[in-house]
Amino acid sequence: MNPKLNVLLSAMVICASLAASAQKTGFMQLFEIKNGDQAWNKIQLTDEVFRGTKSSFDDIRVWNVNPNGDTLEAPFFIEELTSETIKTNLVSKVINQRFENGEFSFVLVLDAKNEIPLSRKIELDFGDQNFHWSASVAGSQDMKTWERISDKNELVSIQNEHTNYSYTTLHFKPVQYLFLKVSFPCKSEPMLQDAEVSFFKTENRKKSEKRVDRFWQEEHTTHTEIYIDLHEEILVNEVQLHFADSHDFYRNLSIEYLSEVIETEKGPKELYANLTQGFATSAEPSHYSFSNILTKKLKVKLHNYNDLPLHLDSAKVLASVFELTYRGVGAGDYYLAFDNASATKPTYDLVAFKKNIPEEINQAQLGKQLFLEADSNKENDAPSNWLLWAIIIPAVLLMGWFSVKMMRSQNS
Repeated sequence: MNPKLNVLLSAMVICASLAASAQKTGFMQLFEIKNGDQAWNKIQLTDEVFRGTKSSFDDIRVWNVNPNGDTLEAPFFIEELTSETIKTNLVSKVINQRFENGEFSFVLVLDAKNEIPLSRKIELDFGDQNFHWSASVAGSQDMKTWERISDKNELVSIQNEHTNYSYTTLHFKPVQYLFLKVSFPCKSEPMLQDAEVSFFKTENRKKSEKRVDRFWQEEHTTHTEIYIDLHEEILVNEVQLHFADSHDFYRNLSIEYLSEVIETEKGPKELYANLTQGFATSAEPSHYSFSNILTKKLKVKLHNYNDLPLHLDSAKVLASVFELTYRGVGAGDYYLAFDNASATKPTYDLVAFKKNIPEEINQAQLGKQLFLEADSNKENDAPSNWLLWAIIIPAVLLMGWFSVKMMRSQNS
């Protein structure tokens, strides 16, 4: 082989080797993966990982150290487990609509299609504003004998300068009737515009309930501030509040999270950023979902206006489960690496073929955490970035010089 060509190829090999080595640098934290050497594996990410990785997860890698000591990268993808709801609409029509003796009622006829439909929800639409009715639901197979299904279903609409809220859905346990009757007392005949009966089948994915150290509320002239202290900085996306008040109520509210603590002349000052806005009402559960956020404290602001404050009885904070699925690349030890400010999102063929992954795959677990930060009292065995570039750049220049020499020799 031409000596010059041999030198050129050697330089290319050196560059490739150094580049591969550089790709493994910059990751500051590492977790062992236990029982993760099968053909397909999945692990649940923890709050320790969330605190160290980017919010986009772009700096996460799965490494395999095989028996020969080589480090390989296993392809993976990350999914947030969410609930999936399948809604089946039951074609219906409204009959026997009447307003008598201060009570409004109507009957919904369901399309049986040769079988009795299973229903559990009625969605109503009224042309009225500013109402509060308490409805009951009854079922029948022949419109002669009626059986009570549920009572005290709140139908609420509030429209004013402070609030634009309505809740006109009737929920009840799954039942099988050909006819459903809705009735409620009211002062004048409502303008019923639409009624839809449906059955929801929800596949509930598991959520993780987070530890709440304490919660308290502070009263102000026109609003209440509720503070929720979490055990540590964690990733959250849902708050569930339960109020001790038994009377009917509806209040505007906003939820914020602690984004930063700054030092001032008067001491530490907490800064909060907005998460979501909604309503607290006796008509439905006070459950609020929002984007995933990493924080250790939440603040709920309730606008009381001229009403007396509500009293919080309990508070729950929940978070989605994030699952990482990876394809094994052979025998050896597997690790989860992360915490790299310069890392970019990896690209794997695996992402395009998720449907080919077996449904039942191995459940691995995260083991003990390792830190890849260099000990300041010890010499770091890994070459630093500037040293790598100091070697790579001359090698590239050398390759260019030899390439030019070879072309000139061939032309002459």
